Amino acid sequence: MKKKQIMDPLAEARRLEQEQAERERQKLIMEQNDVSVVYLDNNIENSFIGQMTGQKEPEDVASTVRCIIDSLALKYRETIEKIADVTGKKPSKIHVVGGGVQDRLLCQATADACGLPVVAGPVEATACGNILAQMLTFGEIASLEEARQVVRNSFDPAYYSPGANREQYQEAYDRFQKVTGKNI
Repeated sequence: MKKKQIMDPLAEARRLEQEQAERERQKLIMEQNDVSVVYLDNNIENSFIGQMTGQKEPEDVASTVRCIIDSLALKYRETIEKIADVTGKKPSKIHVVGGGVQDRLLCQATADACGLPVVAGPVEATACGNILAQMLTFGEIASLEEARQVVRNSFDPAYYSPGANREQYQEAYDRFQKVTGKNI
């Protein structure tokens, strides 16, 4: 795969995000935890994934990225269902923190695939957690609940509700389980 020179990374990211949103969902689904689909240079070889799973190969970079986003959302659903099976409790919403909250398409796909609202933010969750742990240690804040209140007062999360794509994601989830060998 030949690498393209990107002149304006932010403009290229916005263009790619728009292309991803325009792509049909779930044309190709993959298991992100399968190391055989990821190469050392972090490029995904589309033909290899397609050959390995018997699926149609993505047409371009935007379709490949869409595959990754949809597959991640479906993997989140699988993980949430496993946790619910073990604990006997189904969550009422999903909290997403860290850099992934900046990808609106991923957050919406997660809400759609899981059938749960997504609360996204803060982006810098690791740094916030580190600072709050130190504040707790040194007595600057008194409790975990107070630390959570500091976060709520400091950051405005984004909210995503499950949308009209629920049926498409159910079909995709059924295929995801077959492709990943979870429901054979």
